[in-house]
Amino acid sequence: MNLTRQEWIQKLEADLGIDEEDIIEVCEIFFDELPTELSNMRNVYANNDIKILSRLAHGLKGSAANIGFLTVSELAKQIEIMAKQNKVADLDKYLKDIEEATEELKIFVGI
Repeated sequence: MNLTRQEWIQKLEADLGIDEEDIIEVCEIFFDELPTELSNMRNVYANNDIKILSRLAHGLKGSAANIGFLTVSELAKQIEIMAKQNKVADLDKYLKDIEEATEELKIFVGI
């Protein structure tokens, strides 16, 4: 992340119209729900349901972008693009990259 934690908080306060406490709560929800989302992506891919994989990646892309987690958003975007092109390769690598980025973000956020 190119912003300091305080700059990130100020940006989200301005963009979302919520205070720091609410931002942290939104982040906690994001972090809590992410393992289920990634598991769902793995499952639909295993079942060869690429259309649903694309939708799940799209949702994650937007959720992450809304709270300034641009690395996660970009990785989800890459999964979405691959799924739309029906050329999903190395899905597990992308999901592991998301998990690693998320761990770094938890430290950044202070959770």
